[in-house]
Amino acid sequence: MILVKSGLFLLGINTSIMRYFQSAIFVLMVAGLSSQIAAVNTDEGTVSNQVTDIVVVFKMHVDIGYTDWTEGVLQKYCNEMLEETLSSIDETSNLPASERFVWTIPAWPLKYMLDHCSAEKKEKLEKAIQDERIVPHALPVTFETEASDLENLVRGLSYASEINKAYGLPQARDAKLTDVPSHSRILPTVLKNAGVDFLHIGCNPGSASPEVPVLFWWQGPDESHLLTFYWSEYYGSGIRPPDGWPHKTWLAMIHTHENTGAPSPE
Repeated sequence: MILVKSGLFLLGINTSIMRYFQSAIFVLMVAGLSSQIAAVNTDEGTVSNQVTDIVVVFKMHVDIGYTDWTEGVLQKYCNEMLEETLSSIDETSNLPASERFVWTIPAWPLKYMLDHCSAEKKEKLEKAIQDERIVPHALPVTFETEASDLENLVRGLSYASEINKAYGLPQARDAKLTDVPSHSRILPTVLKNAGVDFLHIGCNPGSASPEVPVLFWWQGPDESHLLTFYWSEYYGSGIRPPDGWPHKTWLAMIHTHENTGAPSPE
């Protein structure tokens, strides 16, 4: 079966299995700046394996200021992007709960949408949040942790925390970073002490990535251990696992391109 989960921490996967993840395969091709799945080769991989469950996570690469002026991008978030996302949610609402579309987004853009969208859109957005169809992960944005100080890193977690508290939801146990290849070793300490159990890092392929395993326990200076998935090729992965995948569960991280919004139901 295919199980669509709201966040990057996979509640249905035992961490003892996740611990032994060895490799992943990812093919990402950019098909213009359309609101289509950036990983266009999502069906590549193999069916010759023992996988019984595929956990699908939908996410967009947030890069404010890259595709347009900052204000232009933010206005898009509050208008056509939000409208299209809410439409995708409506179109999949009659499916079984495990197959409905769920969009994972950094907490700061979600807070911006709540504060700046129209009253009509805000009512629908709040319902989508309450129903866990639009879900913030723990981090506010993708950032360069080396350029920040400890207080800012900690305060940045308040966006997701406040949204979840406001709507009576559990705190985020997952976090996602894209583009930036390397981060400060304080990050696992900050995230684990905030209740985060899983971090996914997808690197820009134009950058030089550190030589680390695809999945590993990242130890912070206080000896906190954070389960970390590091993919050096790009931001996410396809629907099918690579040849020889030994586990029964596979994570399919489906990304749209910079500021293009959620994928359409098609």
